[in-house]
Amino acid sequence: AMMGEITKARGYMEGFEKLRDAHSSLLSLLAIVNIVAFLQPPKGWNQSGGDDMASHLNAKSVMYNTGSIEAYAIASSLSLYSAISGLLFYLFCSDTSVLSMAAMEMPAPETYGRNREKMLKRVRGYLRCKALPIIQRNANFLSLFLACSLTLSVMAFIASGYAATSP
Repeated sequence: AMMGEITKARGYMEGFEKLRDAHSSLLSLLAIVNIVAFLQPPKGWNQSGGDDMASHLNAKSVMYNTGSIEAYAIASSLSLYSAISGLLFYLFCSDTSVLSMAAMEMPAPETYGRNREKMLKRVRGYLRCKALPIIQRNANFLSLFLACSLTLSVMAFIASGYAATSP
């Protein structure tokens, strides 16, 4: 029964590694989309100004400053920050010092000797009290960063649609 529980816990650890990699890919795509979208406001930039470069850069502003453009800028920047925070948390989760049991192969039951039951209880206790709660917490945080970034990105594009279609 203990070996079955240990094998099941190692499966959870391997599943978390796949989940972590998938979340990092999605957060990378969201960060790229949001940085490009943040640099191009819905109605473009106002290009009024003089002929020299300094006056051109000083006069560059959003074409029409409306509430929906401000909502777009806020939602897009918060989505970008959330995606970057999620990627930084992914780097934190990549540290495998706590989750080193996932890659460790368990020896055959015949090789345990007299301390077989004691060792299995120690491994099971480590998995129950340390490794699996850490996996659960990290998976929740990664999902939170992804959900927050996706929600804010959708809000930014809705605000962009309102800004682009307003008179």
